Amino acid sequence: FELDLTETYRNLDRHSAPGSDGLPNEHLTILAGKFPNSRADKVMDMVNAFESDVVNGKLPEWFYFVDSACCLLALVKPGQVVPPGAVGDHRPLALGGVRRRATATHMARLHVLDFAGEVYPINCAVGEASGAHQYVNAIRMMIEANPGYVFIKIDKANAYNNIDRGSIM
Repeated sequence: FELDLTETYRNLDRHSAPGSDGLPNEHLTILAGKFPNSRADKVMDMVNAFESDVVNGKLPEWFYFVDSACCLLALVKPGQVVPPGAVGDHRPLALGGVRRRATATHMARLHVLDFAGEVYPINCAVGEASGAHQYVNAIRMMIEANPGYVFIKIDKANAYNNIDRGSIM
């Protein structure tokens, strides 16, 4: 892969929280600008070359170990009142670095149709317009063809985040 992250960096959300590296997206968006200094104007070319090496697996193994580091946060679910001394229910969040997040987002957008081809028909909502509509029609057809089948709906409301993790622990 030979990446050009200029537009991805330029369009990063400027109000997003900093990554685990402590850097906000603005540290990347500025790199996608045009500069009167010829050396500064080449920075995106260097970023693109580096990120291309990253996604092509050309860097040492230790780099990928360090680059995949995340900060794990335990966010308290909204509206929850936790009595003193109680544990309460939390939503786990792994916060990665902004550079890695931007590159991963770029790669996902480039290859959404490839991903959709790999996960279809198990998950037909990836890279597919009207994914929910397809699910409904597929289930209707299965019920008609197999009246004895049992269908179970999972994760429509993000079930993982609705589990009381304190009760599981």
